[in-house]
This record gives sequence, structure tokens and C-alpha cells, in this order.
Amino acid sequence: MVCSRRALLCLRGARDAWRSVADEGLRLRRLRAACAVAGLLCVHAGALSATEADLSLGRIRPELGDEGLGKSAEWNARALADYSCALQFEAAGRMREALKHYLRVFQVDPSNADLAAHTAELALRYDSLDRARSILEGAVEANSDNPQPYLHLARFCLTYGPDDPGLQAVAKSAIARALERFPDTGEVYSAAVMMHLTEQERALAEAAMIKAASRQVADPQYWLETGRAAQRVWPLGEMGDRQENLDRVNPFFEKALLNASGADEESNRVRLEVARFFLLSNQPDRSLAICEELAKRPDGLVARKLLFRLYEAREMDDEALVVLEEIVKEVPGDVEQRELLSRMYQQRGELDQAIDHLEAVIQIGGGDANDYLNLGEMLARNLDTDKLIQLSSRSIQLFPETPMFRVQAAMAHRAKEHWDKSLEHFAEAERLATTHQPELLNHRFYFQYGITFEGAGQYEKADRTLEKSITMTPKEDFEAAATAMNYLGYMWLERDHQIDKAGELIVKANELHPNNAAYIDSLGWYHFKKGEFPKALAELQRAEALLGELQPEDAEILEHIARVLENMGKNGQALDYLRRADALQVPDEKLQERIREALDRLQPKKPAPAGEKESAPKKA
Repeated sequence: MVCSRRALLCLRGARDAWRSVADEGLRLRRLRAACAVAGLLCVHAGALSATEADLSLGRIRPELGDEGLGKSAEWNARALADYSCALQFEAAGRMREALKHYLRVFQVDPSNADLAAHTAELALRYDSLDRARSILEGAVEANSDNPQPYLHLARFCLTYGPDDPGLQAVAKSAIARALERFPDTGEVYSAAVMMHLTEQERALAEAAMIKAASRQVADPQYWLETGRAAQRVWPLGEMGDRQENLDRVNPFFEKALLNASGADEESNRVRLEVARFFLLSNQPDRSLAICEELAKRPDGLVARKLLFRLYEAREMDDEALVVLEEIVKEVPGDVEQRELLSRMYQQRGELDQAIDHLEAVIQIGGGDANDYLNLGEMLARNLDTDKLIQLSSRSIQLFPETPMFRVQAAMAHRAKEHWDKSLEHFAEAERLATTHQPELLNHRFYFQYGITFEGAGQYEKADRTLEKSITMTPKEDFEAAATAMNYLGYMWLERDHQIDKAGELIVKANELHPNNAAYIDSLGWYHFKKGEFPKALAELQRAEALLGELQPEDAEILEHIARVLENMGKNGQALDYLRRADALQVPDEKLQERIREALDRLQPKKPAPAGEKESAPKKA
């Protein structure tokens, strides 16, 4: 070992400290302190300057034990110093120097299986395959009561000598010896199975697993390990042999479950692992029973998460919701669970709760663009226009290049009849989408844009934009085409503009989507505008028959029928329709005003009280 005079003095000090101190614990503390100093000095002696060397331990390797380091304190001190130097050289990328020091440590402690495996890897790259193999074989001889050296030797030979019959023989011998000496160690069977399957020796792999299944082992980890190996031998994804393979694999996990009967944390982990196996192998009933039991425990959070998935997969929505609510209550800062809960409420149509939880997700985790978009959509569906305007303002600041946030802002301002702001956002959305999201500029976008122009009183732009929407509508989306045609046609009728062309659009809408009360109402109104009152009455009453239980938005159809009846001189019938329309308490103020004016016009005037003269009518 390269070592300065100061390092040697430290090592001798460690030896003297060992000999002079009677208390074994104090011996070890002083020894380690001296070795630490010696290790740093050795690094310095190896020509690593303070600026070049990483004096941390870097990737921590298995520590040398307090026992088995040699017969003398000096040997122990030298081994620890070499180990420290090896770590520092490796961290600095000086692998050959690191290998020299690892080899010296290995000479003192050949029984450390993991250290031997790491040293062998370095020896393979920077020395020779024979040196690497000899290190691993030395570890087997020095630590024959541990399965790890056998497994390291086997894996090394299988990995680096797939075409070398000699190395293959060494690997098979190591596995066979490990199986003989450690028949109750699950990892040994796993290694045996991997080797035999790699060599296309399925019969030998099956024989190993049959032997594993016959053992009387109380350790549940043994059964988990061998169960995972059994799945490689008898795959559960092969549908033809699925049931037969399940019958072979299931017993391993059943024994793991049987031997994990305690209430301790380790037993619960095993039971959860078995539940995952049953779930992934499409045996949900068996997984469900385990998870329901584990979920009752105060520390059963992971089980509750798995239980939620099981309930969800089985479409047990109410049970899934209860479990998910418990999870969120237990860990309110878990963004993933909050998102799941928000989604569940959204699917159930409970938008208030869905909105609350998605807002919490954004507050806790910041939220991404999809979270903001989803929240905006829910606010729009929930008619929470003020909050949507606030959200849109923030969304536009956070994601200025995303045109859909401009669309949400436009829709929100339109609902408040902020026409100029709405049109401003639509225009900006169109500009952004042209560059960043051209697929957004479809027939639906221009339909919404067009009806906003109409609301703002910009009728020529509304006409052009709605006609563009109709032109862009795919043939297969006949419902969207019918909606746009009916809207534009009715808009023209209301303005007494292009009556005949409006009629053509409305007739086409009815052909595309027949028996739609709104479209039939437009058709009846077209006939009214043409002065064809009997045809108008027939179509409007056909629309009425399709309504079912009347809603406030149906008042307009009743008002149209009343207008036709009035023009046909049937004022009594017209009054009946107007009173029914008025009783619906329509929220549209303009429609409500028309209904009240018609009622005043058609209702019989009460006779003036005796002695009073009826006032003369005002001159027009």
C-alpha cells in the first residue's frame, strides 16, 4: 500500500491503542478514528490533491465487520485504510488504483460477499477474467455458510461466459451446491430458475420449483421469493394453460399469507404483496378480501389505496368513493388522490365537490394546464361565471400561449354579456390557435364566435362566422350542422332578413335531425313569417307535442303558438297558451316582456265602475 510516514504512524498508533485499551468498545472507537485519518493520508499519498479528491465516501459500499478483519489490530487498521482509499479512488474515477486497494481489503476479509462481487467486476475490467473468477471462488471458500457468494459466482459466470463451457459448468456447480446447502433460501431457487430458463432447461426449472414447494418453511419471504420465481416457470399470461399454471403458482402465495398471520408491520407488508399478486393475476375477489381486512388498520393507507382500485375496477362506485374520501381525509396533501376524488365527483355530476377538490389540487401542487382547463370546464358547466372569469385571468397569465384559456374567458364574459371583452378573447384565441393549436379552429369554435357577434349586435360578422362554421362542419357531425343551420336561420327570421334562405336552412336542419322540438319550432316560425298560419300552427303544435313536461325554456314555443292563434283570430285559445307560458316563469326578460304585453293586449278589459266614464282612446 502506498502510504506516507504520517500514515504509518497513524496505523502504528492504532495498533498500540488496540493493545493498550482493555475495553473492547473503546478499542474499536479509537481504531476507527485512527483508520479514518490513515485513510485520508493514504489518499494524499496517492497524489490526489484536496481539490481533485472527493473526500466523501461517495457510493457507500458494504462496511467491513468488526469481526473477521484479521488477527491483529494492525491488519484491521490497514484493511480499513485500504477500504477508505479504494472508495476515494473510485469516486475520483481512478479505478485501477481503487482495484489495488479493494484487493488488499479482500485478502483480509474474503468472506464479504458483496465486496467480493464488486471487486470482481473491477478486476474483470482492469485486470482479467481469471482474476475476477478467482476472487468470487475465494469468497465461496471463505464464506461457505452464506448463499450469496455462490449466487454471485453463478451470476458472474452466466453473464460473462455464455459461450464458455467452463464458466457455464462453474455456474451450474455453484447453483447446485447452493440448492444443496441452502434449501430453505428463496433467492437460491430464483437464481436456479433464471439459469435453467436461460439455458432452455424448463424441466430442470420446474423440478427446482417443485422442490421449493415441498419445503416446510415458516418464513413468508421465502414463499414470496419462490412465488415470483414460480411465475417465471409457469407464466400466468398464457391463456391456454392459465388455470393449470394458477394451480401451481397460487400455493406459494397462499403459504406466504398463511405464515404472515401476525399483526406486525412485516406481516402486513407480506399480506399486501399477496393482495397485489392476486390483483395482477386477475383474481380480484381474493385480493379484495385481504385489502378489506388490511384497510381497517390505522396504518393501512397503502391497502386502502389498493382497495379503492379494486372497488373501481368492479364498478362498486359508492364503496370506492367512501374509501377515497377516507384516504384524502388521512392525507389531504396527496395530490394524486385528490385528483382521483375530484374526477369521481365529476363523473357523478357532483360538480361543487369536484371543483373544491380540484382547486385544492392546484393550491397544493400548483397544477398543470390540464388541471386549469378541467376546472374551467366544470365552472362553466356549474354556471359559476364569476369564478370562471377569475380563473381564466390567472390561467392566461400562467399559460399565455394556450388558446383554450382565451376561449374559456370569452365564454365566461359572454355569459355576463360583456360582449366587447368576449370578442377580444375570441380574437386572441383565433390568433394563438393559428400558430400553436390550429385544430382548435374548427366548426365548433366558429359557431361560438358567431353567436357572440350576434349578441354584440354585429350581425354581418355573425352571418359570415356562422356560415363559416356550417361550411367547416364535417358531414358525419350532422347534429352540429343542424344546430348551426337552425341557429342562423332563426336569427335571420328574427331580423326579417333573407326569409326564404332562412327557411332553406331550417328545413335542412329538420332533415338532418328530425323530431327536434326546437328545430320544428323554427320551421313553424318560418311559416308564420311567410303568413302561412295554418302550416305554422301545425308545426308549432307538433313541436309542443314533443316537449313532455314543460320547462321554462319551452315558454317560447307556447308564445309562438299564441301569436299564430292571435293572427288567426282565435284570441281565447291564444290567451290559454300565453297564461301557460307566463306560469313557467321564463328567465329571459325579453321573452317575458313579450308574453306580458300579449296578455295585456288580449285579456278582456274590465268594465268601468258605474258613474265613471271610460276614457277616450288616445290618438295614434
